[in-house]
This record gives sequence, C-alpha cells and structure tokens, in this order.
Amino acid sequence: MTKQRKRKVKKDRILFVLIVLILIIGYFLIKGKSSTPNVPNTPNPPEENNIPNTPKDPEEPTTYLNKISKESNFTKTVDSKLEEVLINYMDLYFKTMSTLEEIDMTSLFKEKDSEEAMLHQTAISLLVNVRKLEKNDMRIHNPKYDIIYKKMTTDGNKITITFLENDYLHFEFMKNIESKVYNIENTITFEKIEEDYKIISVRKIQDFYVMITNKYTTGNTKEIAKQKLDTLKKNHIEDYQKQLDILNTKRQNYLEGKDKPTKTCDHGYDREKALTYANKYITTRNPDWYAYDLVGGNCQNYASQILYAGGIPMDTVGSTELQWKHYSSTLDVSNNASGRSNSWTTVSFFYNYAKNNTGFGLCSVVDANPFYGEAGDVGQVGYGNGYSHTVIVVGSIKDENGKVVDLLLNSNTVTLENYPLSGYIYPNKRIIKVMGWND
Repeated sequence: MTKQRKRKVKKDRILFVLIVLILIIGYFLIKGKSSTPNVPNTPNPPEENNIPNTPKDPEEPTTYLNKISKESNFTKTVDSKLEEVLINYMDLYFKTMSTLEEIDMTSLFKEKDSEEAMLHQTAISLLVNVRKLEKNDMRIHNPKYDIIYKKMTTDGNKITITFLENDYLHFEFMKNIESKVYNIENTITFEKIEEDYKIISVRKIQDFYVMITNKYTTGNTKEIAKQKLDTLKKNHIEDYQKQLDILNTKRQNYLEGKDKPTKTCDHGYDREKALTYANKYITTRNPDWYAYDLVGGNCQNYASQILYAGGIPMDTVGSTELQWKHYSSTLDVSNNASGRSNSWTTVSFFYNYAKNNTGFGLCSVVDANPFYGEAGDVGQVGYGNGYSHTVIVVGSIKDENGKVVDLLLNSNTVTLENYPLSGYIYPNKRIIKVMGWND
C-alpha cells in the first residue's frame, strides 16, 4: 500500500470516529432536553378534566327558587327549618314538571300512606301523565318560582302557611318564550315533630289540583281512598285523551285547509288594539273597571275589556242573555246603558251571548277550529261537563313549516302570560272566533 493510500485510510477512520462522537453527544443532548421540566415554549399537556374550551356537563340546580318575599301585612317570622321543608317540597314539584318523571313526594308527609299524601300524589301523577299525552314536548326547561308569604296560623304543633307562587317556565317545545304564571295560591299545613317538620295537607288552586280536590271527598280509609283516587285520575286521563283526539282531528283539518271560520260582519275587529290592551293589563287591573278577583274571578271581565278595546261595542239590546255591557258592577238586566250583564263577567253567559247574538253587537263563531285562532280571540277551558275559565289568545306557536301547533294565552285569576293552550290540564278547550260586530 502506498504512503498516499495509507494517509487517506487514516483520514477516513478519523472522520468516521468524529461522526460517531458527534452523534453520541447529540443523542444525550436531545435526551437531556426532553427530560427537563417546564422548558420555555414547551407547555405541559392539560389534565384530562381541565381541557380549555370544553364545557362541563350542566349540573342539576340545587334549587329552582327565584326569591322569597312577604305581602305587606305578613309580619310573622317563618322558622328556617320549616322554610327548608317548604322549599324542598317546591323543588321536588318543579323537578317533576321539568322532567315529567313522577317523583314520590309522599315522604314529605307525616304519614306517607295517609289520605292527604295519596291525594297530593294523585294530583302530581295526573299532571305528569296528561302532559305526556301531548305531541308537544311539555317538559319545562330551567324553571324558576317565587314564594310570597300571605298568611300563617299556628295551632299547637301545627302551622298552616298560605303563600302565593309565581312561576317562570320555558316549555321545551317553545323554549325561547317564557311563560309566566302569577299568584297561584297554596295552603300547606305542617306539623312540628321534635326538630323536624312534616306536611299534613296541601291545597293548590291550579287546574290539575282542583280537578282532584273538587271531585274527591276526604274521610275515607286508606284502602278506599286509594281506590277512589285511582279511579278519579283514570277518568280524568281518559277524558283528556278523548278531547285530545278531537283536537288532533281539528289540527289535521286545519292542515288540509278545512274548518276555516267564516262570517260576514258589518265591521271588523281591531286585533292590534285588543292585543295591546291584553298585554298592558295582564299583571295589573285597569282602574277604570271594577275588578272581580275576589268575587268569583276576573277572567271573563278581563276578556270582555279586551274585546271592547278592540272595538266591539256594548250591547244593551235584547233579552238578558243577548246583552253584553258593563257600566257599573251592579247586575242590571234592563235594556238601559246601566249596570252590567252576566255575559260580561261569567264564562257560560258570554258563550251563550256569542253563540246566539244576532243583529247589533258581537259577531263571532263559537267552537271554532282553534288552529285558526288569532290574537284577540277568546278561549274557554274546563273539565267534566263544563267550562269554568276564560282566556285570551295573544299569539301562536308554529312549526318549521309555518303551521300552528299551539296557541299562546293570557288570562286573569290565575294570571297567565304567554301560556300554551296545551299547558292546561283541563280537557275541555274551545275557541270563540271574534269576527267583528254588526250595526
């Protein structure tokens, strides 16, 4: 081998050794960097349950309570433990409405199998089962309630509290609209047992509750009470299903363009003015009119005022049932511009007037297909063989095709605002279509 050749081989060996040394040193440098904690610009990965911009699952609220207040003449102090039981009762009731899952609330009662506990649970069960029959999703999204203490009496270890309840509801099928219910009267009797409180009885002035209490007479053995209450609930649910079937047929007719109410009247009806009045006086009473809240209810009086605001004139012509007037709160069946007629303030009398009036005054179509209802039309609801409550249509809920699926209502005593017709547990529902008036 020549000297030149030997020198080249030696250089190649030295170069190879240098390359190997560089690679070894580079390997350890890189390994050292990767094991060094908190190196700038190299953030640690986030923990699994703390990933940025990933919202947690919504938690169930600890309470649906909005606020507690007192009427001005309520000067007593409610025991904090009693109030805790009351709030727990209300929260379970609102959880039932929001989920439409029947919650057993009898554990809040002194005796969970008592007649009063069963009566209350029957009313709750009626509410849940009827709302499940509806095609609309009647669950309540994010409800809230107020408690307004009205009266409290004490008899030994028993304390009876009467309070008003305001509800703020978002039905799932119309989630973007808030339905409000004001001044629901509740009366609950508690008994103090050592340091705890248990419920003895509940009375609630609301449709699903009075449908039970108005039909049921207390004083039965537990076995008979359960049998009667089960039968009562079953009959109410069957009645509701029958009326719902009729209502579903009416909606199908509406979708097919059938049943549209028509009637020729001399003058039209100003629905915009009627709606403005309905919204202005939903939570207050117009001081120009007598209010009947404490003497039978203000619902029909409120509705009559709305029609009058929309241009329907008072009618003093004809017999008692063919008049519609309110010049004062005194009943006056004469054909004079004085007093009031029954039709102005009473549900059934107004229906008879709307149905039978000819000539001067209101021009309307009774028992109209409700899916043609518009702001300013009159609705009536009830159960059994009658109608006991008048409401006013203030709008409608439509599906993605622009077709009406429900009506929005206002009413007085109990005061409802933007409440769906399907929200009523009363099975009987009818619409009086206001077309205008005649000379």
